[in-house]
Amino acid sequence: NLAISGSGTGDVQFKDGINGAGGITKVGKFNVSYDYTNGYNGATSFTGGTLSVTGGQAKISTSPSFVFTDATVFLGSGARDALRNASSVTANNATLSLGATNQGNSSTETVGALTINSGSTGAIIYSHPTVARNTTLTVTTSGGQIARNAGGTLIVTSDRDNLGTVGSFGRSQLKVSTVGNAPTLQNGIVPWAVANPSQSQGGLATYDTTNGFDEYTGHTVGPIANSPSTNYMVTTSTENLAADATINSLSIDTSGGAYTLQNGTGTQLTVGGGLGAIFSKGTGAAAIGVSALNFGGEAIVYTEGSAHTLTFNAPVNAAGGLTKDLAGTLILSAANNPGLTGKVTVSGGTLQLDGSLPKSDIRIHTGGKLDGTGSLQFNVAGDVADLIKLDGVLDMTSLTLAMNITGTQTLSEYVIADYSANWVGFNHLVGSQFAQVTGLGGATIQYAGTIAHPDAIVLVIPEPASIGILALGAVGLLGRRRRAAR
Repeated sequence: NLAISGSGTGDVQFKDGINGAGGITKVGKFNVSYDYTNGYNGATSFTGGTLSVTGGQAKISTSPSFVFTDATVFLGSGARDALRNASSVTANNATLSLGATNQGNSSTETVGALTINSGSTGAIIYSHPTVARNTTLTVTTSGGQIARNAGGTLIVTSDRDNLGTVGSFGRSQLKVSTVGNAPTLQNGIVPWAVANPSQSQGGLATYDTTNGFDEYTGHTVGPIANSPSTNYMVTTSTENLAADATINSLSIDTSGGAYTLQNGTGTQLTVGGGLGAIFSKGTGAAAIGVSALNFGGEAIVYTEGSAHTLTFNAPVNAAGGLTKDLAGTLILSAANNPGLTGKVTVSGGTLQLDGSLPKSDIRIHTGGKLDGTGSLQFNVAGDVADLIKLDGVLDMTSLTLAMNITGTQTLSEYVIADYSANWVGFNHLVGSQFAQVTGLGGATIQYAGTIAHPDAIVLVIPEPASIGILALGAVGLLGRRRRAAR
């Protein structure tokens, strides 16, 4: 196998083919480009940076699988059908970008299957920059499917407003060739996907076998009422939720000003019977302030635009967890969110916690940030502990860490926040410590890591000797190394 790694941000170019029985593993923020046909037979794994397959004969024609993590793969002009047709592609917070040919003819990429794991997967499909002729850009899975795992989102974009439908510069498509393997629609939408979110008609995605992924346009304009299969669109207003309501999805557009959904008389809003999707964008702020905001399973929230904010003033109940994506800010301001018991995933933009979370099972991907003035409860039950997996940014400056240590601990260290996949020169932490820490008992926190866990914030449980050797005695020390529940 060929391993390529480094801490720089430069470029590595392979002008001749790479052949052999092994595969390629690349780790680092630097970029790699292929200009010729490659015939190696092993797996391809790229972490960080960009892989460009751009030459007129550039292909990776025999690799059985591709795994892209925090990386962009650009299949550019001239690189037609660059990946092996039967290959599987796995995206871990990665972007697949397909460019037009120089001639403005069809450019088609075929892969065996596409798996979207936790994080934001981008599919960017470009038209020819100058030639006003039909250019069909298709990413197709042949015999496979587009599979999505919890915490994963798909952002499908085109550089012109021709996603799915034919325009003056052709049609850009991401589709599945086998009809039976098409993504499952939930009352007309694909909750885990958005299409052209920054464009005027962009938002939650739909899918059909002819056009592939496209913008969903079948919304019912508010006010919101109880209708479990309806995808609502609301705009500038202050709206009272008169009665409990269940809907399929909610899209908010504040281009004309702020939007607020207020509590009627103790009313609750439930979004989605399976996955619950809320998409919000615009120049104004948006807020939901009902007595409770419930999701049928996983809550998937998109906030488009770096200056846009969506505030949940209501307690959030989502047993399937909360996934946040796109560049804007989602604010959780309810004092308590006891029903938000699943994993919290921040793939893009900021999750601002001004209330509290009942557990710290959190994944912050590259491009995501967690901050706020609220409280994170970190649970250690025996030797089972929460974990903040940190590839993005954790701003501790104003956050409280509420420790909940129960049972008997047999380990001396428990990782609170793990940033061991640290890119050289990237600071995952803002602030030198949490604003406040409660519930430590005799334990301590090492913010700079330990010998065993150097790239982490670590909870250190004291040896029994340090908390009362005289009380325990020698026999107690031998029989019970860790302390019992309080």
